[in-house]
Amino acid sequence: MEIPAELIGHEASCRLLAPLFLGAARKGLPLEPLAEGTGYPLEHLRDSKRRVAWACYQKVLSNLARSLSDEEIVAVGASFLDQPLHRAYVLPYRLRFTLAETYRRGVRPDSALARQILVQDMMVVSSSDRRIVLEVRFKPGYTCVREYWLLRKGFIESIPRAFGLPPARATYTGTDTFARFDIALPEDGSIVGKLRQRSSWIFAAKDAAAALRRVNDELLDRNTELEREIEARKAAEEQLRTLNGALEQRIQERTSDLEQANAELSMFSTSIAHDLRTPLRAINGFATTVLLDHGDRIGAEGKDSLQRIMSGAVRMGDLIDALLSLGKIARADMKREPVDLGRIARAVIEELRAVEPARSVELVLEGELVAQGNPPLVHALLENLLGNAWKFTKDRTPARIELRATEGAHGVFCVRDNGVGFDMKHADRIFQPFARLAPKAFDGTGVGLATVDRIVKRHGGKLWVASAPGNGAAFWFSLG
Repeated sequence: MEIPAELIGHEASCRLLAPLFLGAARKGLPLEPLAEGTGYPLEHLRDSKRRVAWACYQKVLSNLARSLSDEEIVAVGASFLDQPLHRAYVLPYRLRFTLAETYRRGVRPDSALARQILVQDMMVVSSSDRRIVLEVRFKPGYTCVREYWLLRKGFIESIPRAFGLPPARATYTGTDTFARFDIALPEDGSIVGKLRQRSSWIFAAKDAAAALRRVNDELLDRNTELEREIEARKAAEEQLRTLNGALEQRIQERTSDLEQANAELSMFSTSIAHDLRTPLRAINGFATTVLLDHGDRIGAEGKDSLQRIMSGAVRMGDLIDALLSLGKIARADMKREPVDLGRIARAVIEELRAVEPARSVELVLEGELVAQGNPPLVHALLENLLGNAWKFTKDRTPARIELRATEGAHGVFCVRDNGVGFDMKHADRIFQPFARLAPKAFDGTGVGLATVDRIVKRHGGKLWVASAPGNGAAFWFSLG
């Protein structure tokens, strides 16, 4: 049986402490030291209607053991039946049962002793009219001091006294959680004893019949309850099957709708890109023609305007390409494989150097630069991060760009530069499309870091940044 929740911390009755205080008083010992370290006042411990924690009961025993010998502690245990209430517990057994049956009934979970001490389980291993083998095992988390077994030995040996018989002889072996008592019982040769022995089976049979009736009633109640549970479970399973069928149908419909929407979006994006590029090419072509054919007549201001028109057309084309790339990320195949980030980084920087050969930029690669990801997407991620670092270090001499595998954080990488940096109060906007924080001197579409963020999320990873104006920027990312 489990300990009731309301009695955890109150596992022992203070009635069990009365013989301890009586034994100390008989030897002329002061009682206050017995309460030392228990956490309870002496008045509480001497109130037989109260309960205490099991650790408190053990502490009182330890305090008593400092002044009493083992034999004296056994004698204190034997004095339990000197108390009227404890004798009253034994009285019904004395009138109805034999001595051996009294021992057996005293260890049942509903016995008086079991209700006073909730932390132990008792069991009769073997029994006869002259010998009982009893085991006591503590519940998980509870232990006892050695003196507890001595006290129990004295009590066990004293039970025959309630029958007017000589004490029993008990030996035990025990640990702090378990003990086995071997009890030799005295022979009850009196007339009353013989009558009890002959009639005790009647009472035992009545008790057994009553117990069987209780068990039968409990089984009937449990069977009815199980039938209700089975019917409820069948209904729930049928409802679940219906819901699963409806859910699968809805998933198929939504998947089909999503595939159709993606296909339409792809066609729309391609169409828009084509429709936008055609007038842009026309604008750029006409502006170039005017500049070549009539440049000598429109003057410097007109040439500058035409150059601006041509640059705007080129920038618009780049922006269209960036938006198309951003839209393709969500539809990209997410087959993962090992990707060499160092190789990609070197290739990206070489391409940038080919465009701006006059620049001197140091590339630093450190750590195990291998990640699991989609190669095209990872290439686009590094292309944007390293391109971002290349762009914002153009005024630095020397310029430095780093790609490192972060120590102690498996699968986390960092791209760091010594460029112009930015104020972190705007960091929540930096990964949004078109939210450019850089000065106007630095060109760009405003889509690069949004593309990086989309790629990292597509991999189920994380992306974060740290920066300060004039101190460069560091972008950390993982790929899930």
